[in-house]
Amino acid sequence: MKKLILFFFLTLAVLLFVTCNDPIFYIISLEEKILKPKIQGSPTNFVVFDGKMYVASGDSLYRYNGTDPGHNGRGLWDEIIPGGRILSLAETSINLFILCEESGKNVIKKCLVGSTNWSNVNLGVDNIQSIFSTNDQLFIGAGDFGSFIILNADNNGNNSKELVDARRKILNGAAYNKSTGIYYLSTKDMRHEVDGSIYSSDLTEAGTIAIRNDTPFVGIININSNSIAAIDNNGVLYSIPSLSEIAKFDGHLATGALAIWENKLLLAGRQNKLESSVNSGYTYGYLELEIGKSEFREPGKNTPSTIIDGENGRYISTIGKCPVNHIFQAPDGVLFASTQKNGVWSYRQREDVWHWNAEQ
Repeated sequence: MKKLILFFFLTLAVLLFVTCNDPIFYIISLEEKILKPKIQGSPTNFVVFDGKMYVASGDSLYRYNGTDPGHNGRGLWDEIIPGGRILSLAETSINLFILCEESGKNVIKKCLVGSTNWSNVNLGVDNIQSIFSTNDQLFIGAGDFGSFIILNADNNGNNSKELVDARRKILNGAAYNKSTGIYYLSTKDMRHEVDGSIYSSDLTEAGTIAIRNDTPFVGIININSNSIAAIDNNGVLYSIPSLSEIAKFDGHLATGALAIWENKLLLAGRQNKLESSVNSGYTYGYLELEIGKSEFREPGKNTPSTIIDGENGRYISTIGKCPVNHIFQAPDGVLFASTQKNGVWSYRQREDVWHWNAEQ
């Protein structure tokens, strides 16, 4: 019996030693219980309209009203049902736009500032696939496979016009250079993984020109009013319009999720190149790039970072497991992410510990 007791304690000591010294066991020790998300499923992108952040999932649109004063680990949310399954959001100074599926057809609906009424936007085209906005202009990707077009409309969704025949390439982002007055539109070929374009545009058909045609771009973002970056499917980040390489991922693909945090970091969603499952592995989440630098890194390894310095293991064990489709910093500073199928997550202080988890 004494030998058995001694063996038990020796085994326990060895396990504790290994746990404390092996990085894998250390990461496991930091795993958090995943909370049930308030906003479930595969949420849309985030936008700020009339000072409030919005996101949608299914047929519900959610408005974020800030952190609950009585519970720092949660936000205050309003739920709105405009009608139809919501696919994406866009905003201008006077309208919140939603692209939604209704009766088997994609339609754009809009709601004016201060109103609760939704009305359909009539662009005169069918098969609307995507909507984006920048500098108070609305951009629309529409058409069928192999014959996509990009349109532009004003801040009320009126005066729409075709800018370019994009053929097999679908619109997936828009940005604006204030100093030049030029818009930039990113696209990816829906058939060939190696093709895509960046278009420059002065909002006329004659002035909408492809400045690159051989790269599968998946996202574009304003770093500031005069600086723009675009990322391709392979995680290569380019300066726009020079198309010079800024930085690139190390062996992973980009999801297209891009965000600016505190005007210090560019955040980019990543995913496995070889793994087919959306649940396995620790190589999802997002990477950070200090603005002005040229190396992506995982959160928590250096400063500045979106998470507490040294908490990389906690990042890996939480949001690092989830493919991130969209990421966004709300007006109150809270960082949010739309995961591929696990709802909206947020980086908050929960029970005295700062960590990523599902937004309750």
